[in-house]
Amino acid sequence: MKHTPLKDVMQQLQIVIVDGGFELHNAAGTAFYDSWGCRGEVHGIPEYFPVLLSVSGPINPVSEESKDTTKCNSLYRAVNDLITEKIKNEIRPGGLLHKQ
Repeated sequence: MKHTPLKDVMQQLQIVIVDGGFELHNAAGTAFYDSWGCRGEVHGIPEYFPVLLSVSGPINPVSEESKDTTKCNSLYRAVNDLITEKIKNEIRPGGLLHKQ
């Protein structure tokens, strides 16, 4: 891949808000970030894009997918059930949580 000097890359940065996150465009390529700011796919030189992106201010893009809490609720229930089961197993005699 062609080496691009940092000075050239830093001349211009474009941030585009898209469904589900952000896109950063500069002379080194394009990087895609999810709505939590975690870098995903990079088309170009990854070293010129931060791994995490923090955006603050009044602009908070909300997609229809993020409004649907069904996925979060089902994940919460699954994790909660797993933790509850593991705790019950450790309360038994000989388990890590058994009272002496």
